[in-house]
Amino acid sequence: MAAIQAHQRLFLAAASASGRGERRRPRPRPSRIAASCRAALSGGVRTAPSPSSDSSLRLNLDWVVPTKVASPASGGEAEREKLRAIAEAAADRAEMHDIIGRQRDNWNHLLLHSTNSLALAASVMAALAPAAPSMVALKASAGVLFASAAVTMAAVNKIQPSQLAEEQRNATRLWRQLERDQTRKEKLLPHGSGR
Repeated sequence: MAAIQAHQRLFLAAASASGRGERRRPRPRPSRIAASCRAALSGGVRTAPSPSSDSSLRLNLDWVVPTKVASPASGGEAEREKLRAIAEAAADRAEMHDIIGRQRDNWNHLLLHSTNSLALAASVMAALAPAAPSMVALKASAGVLFASAAVTMAAVNKIQPSQLAEEQRNATRLWRQLERDQTRKEKLLPHGSGR
C-alpha cells in the first residue's frame, strides 16, 4: 500500500511540474565525453576518398587511438601499436554485433513460439467449442486468440527479427575478418632493434 501511495505522489508531483506552463530546457550534452563514442556509433570504420585518386576508396581509421604508445623506438613500433589498436577495436565491435545478433535471434524464437502457441490454443478451443456447454465463450476466446496470433505475425513480418539477426551475423563475420587481417599485418611487420 505504501508503494502505491509513493507512486501516486510521484505521479502527481510530475504532473503538477509539467502543468505549470514552464518550458523545459534540453539538457546540455557533454560533447567532449561523447565524441569518442559518437565516432564509433556514427559509422566507425568509414571510407574516404584517397588523396591520390578521387575514385578509389581507402579505409579511414582515424577514430582508433593506440593506447600503449609511450615513446616508440622506431616507426615500426608505432605502426605495430596502431595495428594492434585497430585489431582490438575490431574485436570489440565483433563482440558487440555477436551479442546483438544473439539477442535478435532470441526475439525471433520468442515471437515464433508465441505465435505458434496462440494458434495452437485457438485451434484447440475452436475444436472443443461444439462439445462444450458454453460454446459461445469458447468460440469468442478462440477468435481472440486467432486475432492475437495474426497481430503477432504482422509484427514479426514488419520487424523481421530473423533478417536483423542475419545482418548482425554478417557484421560479426566482417569485423572478425578485419581483426584477423590487422593481426596478420602486425605479425608481418619486422621486429624493432630492441628485440
